[in-house]
Amino acid sequence: MEDLAQLKPACAHKFGESLKIPTLSVNGAARPIGAATIDKTSEDYRAGHAAGAAESAERLEAESSRIAAIGAGLKNALRDIDERARNECATLIGQLFAALAPSIARQSVRAEINEIIHKNVVQKKKPITIRIHPELVNDLSIGNAEDVSDTAKISIETDEQLNPNAADIHWADGGMFYDPDALIADISSILADKDNTDKE
Repeated sequence: MEDLAQLKPACAHKFGESLKIPTLSVNGAARPIGAATIDKTSEDYRAGHAAGAAESAERLEAESSRIAAIGAGLKNALRDIDERARNECATLIGQLFAALAPSIARQSVRAEINEIIHKNVVQKKKPITIRIHPELVNDLSIGNAEDVSDTAKISIETDEQLNPNAADIHWADGGMFYDPDALIADISSILADKDNTDKE
């Protein structure tokens, strides 16, 4: 068997010299070939560092301005949405109240009249006078009177000057004026007043 050294070509020593494999440093990275040391105190380094810092600051300022503009736009959009939602809710509440209020007022005045009749006429056997708008007469039922003598103690007068659901009631030692229509008008004006609605 021939010696391996004899099989090497004649130019092998030159090839080995020209091909230098870098050795690894202690940290495991290849040592830089011909890397120059950076002089951080040099004028060129300081100028480059200052230019880079200025560019970074400029980009940061531009990005901050862009984010602030987005934030301001979002704030304005949210304010507009809130205002629109408040106005729509106020309008809807006003419409619902306007639709339900007359029926509620009529039921309310009936309940008040019946309560006073029961307390004064039925229980205390005292006469009362009820002054109401003509429209309310047909809707008023004196169902709490237990006998004819109780019914005879109830005097009903009509007055076209009263609101349709108002009742002016008097008895021997007292009286009351109940006008849900006036209350409804006050509430409706508050709901219609946009400035007051926004403050709420």
